[in-house]
Amino acid sequence: MVDVRENPDYESSSPFGAEEHYREFICTEEYEGKECGFMVRAKTDDEVIEHAHMHQEMAHGVKEISPDLEKKIKERIKVVPIKPGDSRVAKKKSILDTCI
Repeated sequence: MVDVRENPDYESSSPFGAEEHYREFICTEEYEGKECGFMVRAKTDDEVIEHAHMHQEMAHGVKEISPDLEKKIKERIKVVPIKPGDSRVAKKKSILDTCI
């Protein structure tokens, strides 16, 4: 079996077309009395972390990411299969739309 964490370019086939494996982060911070639920998907951990940092600043007012928060973000990143063209994959300009 191929470990997709060791091979980020690994693709599997399915009856619905090729899937790629992306990284995903879901924010579980409390926001207005409930879980935030912000989600970002990107090709690399670094891209996910970049978007998570922007989200933390814009949505939760966190100006500096502490080592503890950075660790929590990294621990919550998981690998998910995505079909090519999936609109849920992060694009640089869309991060602002999700935080407003």
